Amino acid sequence: MATAAEAQAALARIRDCPDGSVLPLEETATLLGVPLPVLTKAINLGKWGWQIQLAIAETERRRLAEVRKVIGIYNIELTNYCNLKCSYCPQPKMGRAKGHMSEEILALCIEHYLKRRIGSALIVNNFGEPLLHPELESRLRQISAAGIDIEVNTNGVLLEKKLPILLTIPSRIDLALSVHQWVAQGPQAYFEALRVWQERVAGTNVSIRQASNASEKMFFFHAWSKGPVQDWDPNIYCEFLWDNRCTVLWNGDFASCCIDCEGESVFGNIAAPVGARSRPWRGCSTCDYRHAPPGTR
Repeated sequence: MATAAEAQAALARIRDCPDGSVLPLEETATLLGVPLPVLTKAINLGKWGWQIQLAIAETERRRLAEVRKVIGIYNIELTNYCNLKCSYCPQPKMGRAKGHMSEEILALCIEHYLKRRIGSALIVNNFGEPLLHPELESRLRQISAAGIDIEVNTNGVLLEKKLPILLTIPSRIDLALSVHQWVAQGPQAYFEALRVWQERVAGTNVSIRQASNASEKMFFFHAWSKGPVQDWDPNIYCEFLWDNRCTVLWNGDFASCCIDCEGESVFGNIAAPVGARSRPWRGCSTCDYRHAPPGTR
């Protein structure tokens, strides 16, 4: 096992790599001054922890730095039309233009998403009910044809009508059933409806799960950036800002925040994604969704 000083020296050698590229095992062995067979054997035996851990950590740091140069698509907005006017949602008062994502915009989204996949499926909702898209089947098949699974959050009003379409899509569809329809009746009615829907899709490409703001006793509602005003702290984790992610609105605009109803945080467009970088906006100072970085909680 190396001493701390030796480990720091090894890390310094790694960081001095001329091209700053991600280090393959062979280069790691060279920079550590160790023959490749010896390094491989040491890894297998669990020895030389300091050097190996630092080499791996630096490799991952450089890899992520390269990855984050490409803006990552967290979710897309198939449409920002909605068939409900919930009192706790900002969408009914939304002032920005409404529309449905076109085939051309979605094609650009898919092309870019494939350059940097985030999560196991592409989320296709933002401010609006995605099942309202007039060409829903075509858009979902467009995504599926690229080999991408789909995640949908729906209020369920159109689910009876649109389920036959969802069942024909080749990709896996993970559908979150929101509580909108059952706010007045309460959690018991919601979970009973959820159970019925889950039984109906059992064994198909569609899975239906409960909304993240539902519990057996109550529903929880987002404050939509209406928390106490405070200075934005860059040390508070936000996956959009830390990891350079964005929401793509129906017209292709990049927004820095998935709870920005009015598009105030727009900073670019899918038509010219090179060099795009998410950035703080007014809503960061009142966000109620802040939390610590992964691995520190």
